[in-house]
Amino acid sequence: MKKMYVTISMAAFSAITYAQSVSPEVIATSGQQFQNGQMQLEWTLGEVVTETESNGNAVLTQGFHQPELKITGLEDLSPDWALSVFPNPTSGVLNVQFESQNEMLQFSIVDLSGKQVLSSRSAHSFQLSLEQLAPGSYFLNVRSLNGSLHKTYQILKTH
Repeated sequence: MKKMYVTISMAAFSAITYAQSVSPEVIATSGQQFQNGQMQLEWTLGEVVTETESNGNAVLTQGFHQPELKITGLEDLSPDWALSVFPNPTSGVLNVQFESQNEMLQFSIVDLSGKQVLSSRSAHSFQLSLEQLAPGSYFLNVRSLNGSLHKTYQILKTH
């Protein structure tokens, strides 16, 4: 009789606990959730201390909002461009060598204040004369007209 009473009690208790569910809940002073087709943003106000611990195999993040990452794949959007800029530093002429895929590239030399001092377009390797520029640091911005390539090189012009 005692076994039957314990069995029935355990069955009833397990049925009651099975009906319970655990969902993430937080009591905070403020919070919000925003969602569109590509992104979801959730935040709470008042969770001032969080910590992330990791080792080679696992990442443990403390706090209510836990990141959920689903990476389905990465694709390389830029074609393989063999682009070479030399000599750097240079005293006068800068060689720009590349193999284009019949695509025009736009080149611009920009000083440290952001002012464009030279620009050029080419579909083949060429040379830029920097002799008229003052010694200093410059940036060479390279862009394809269709947007598949965008690279920046720091160039040092010497005497």
